[in-house]
Amino acid sequence: CITALVKLLGSASVGVQRSAAGALCNLAGGNAASKAVIAAEPGCLTALVKLLDSASVGVQEAAAGALRRLAAVTAVIAAEPGCLTALVKLLGSASVGVQEAAAGALCSLAAGNSANQAAIAAESGCITALVKLLGSASVGVQRSAAGALCNLAGGNAASKAVIAAEPGCLTALVKLLDSASVGVQEAAAGALRRLAAVTAVIAAEPGCLTALVKLLGSASVGVQEAA
Repeated sequence: CITALVKLLGSASVGVQRSAAGALCNLAGGNAASKAVIAAEPGCLTALVKLLDSASVGVQEAAAGALRRLAAVTAVIAAEPGCLTALVKLLGSASVGVQEAAAGALCSLAAGNSANQAAIAAESGCITALVKLLGSASVGVQRSAAGALCNLAGGNAASKAVIAAEPGCLTALVKLLDSASVGVQEAAAGALRRLAAVTAVIAAEPGCLTALVKLLGSASVGVQEAA
């Protein structure tokens, strides 16, 4: 099954590509063992990365979504030629689904991996694009973008400083502390927690301290810890 689906990723039909990538994305939503089998299939990662440059929004979203889930079991995705550049480019897509999938993929790749954190942060326009997505009307996009910035801020001091210095970043993160979404709250508070290591001006952002104190009373343990 996996071998056949990966082969179909190279089809000349956009419809077949979208269906195959979508199937792999859904299968990758299973347990770690399932993800590992898919990621280890010869040619799979390379084919998915290639589809990020598709002219089809549906194919882009399915491929980025699959890579997002597979990143949970393999960090080598980031080393695939053109992968990070393509994902960063998709952050500027007109499609909310593509934006969320691309930001989510970068978020997963940056999780606990210092090499990937540095490589992603170094991609031209990446931080700027992620900060812009914090202002999206989509909660899913906000959560993925804030999560990506949170994970990237887990890197060295230089990466933290670059993120903290991005115009509008701190203000946007503080604004998201008041989100109705627990996931957004946790990601935003987590990012601010890490960025506080390189800049104390966060506390001066209007409403920041009040919002953080309010989140201490959240029903979510994750939000409590981040705040």
